[in-house]
Amino acid sequence: VALFERERIATPLEAPERGTVLGSLLESALLPANAAVRFRIEAPLGDVRLAPADLDRVAAASLEPPLERQLWSLTLLTRQAAHEPARVEAAALRLLSPASDEKLREYAAGALGGIRSATAGQALLSLLSDTAWNVRLKAVVGLAGRPEARVPLIQAASSDPDERVRQAAQKIVKY
Repeated sequence: VALFERERIATPLEAPERGTVLGSLLESALLPANAAVRFRIEAPLGDVRLAPADLDRVAAASLEPPLERQLWSLTLLTRQAAHEPARVEAAALRLLSPASDEKLREYAAGALGGIRSATAGQALLSLLSDTAWNVRLKAVVGLAGRPEARVPLIQAASSDPDERVRQAAQKIVKY
């Protein structure tokens, strides 16, 4: 991790040695048992733009247990949404099945909230009827500023079964 920190600061983004260090760190972090590595590199990776091949590896890891690694992968993907929205969107959409863990659906909704495509918007709209309040809350937040979501947000503000979701929708609709 210390080597990555030095390389990240001192090496241009396109330099091959930077990709080698980053690739090795990701390879280690994506091993199911390496939660400690994931924890140590999460913050330093926050402002690093990942190469498409690395994003694909992270997206693949988001599909396979353990849950902690899946959530870490989604967190990393969410941070990349501005650079690679299509890749991030595709990964998040694969995790929205009702059979998926509710935490995975919540993190996937968070990732989709940063993507302004019609597909992401439709997925977020469908999540307003999810059984888990935390997923609906992320959907409400992700729909802020989307004109097509105004009516569904008004409905959520008045009739969602959870007070937290109603309050969030009320704040968004108000502005």
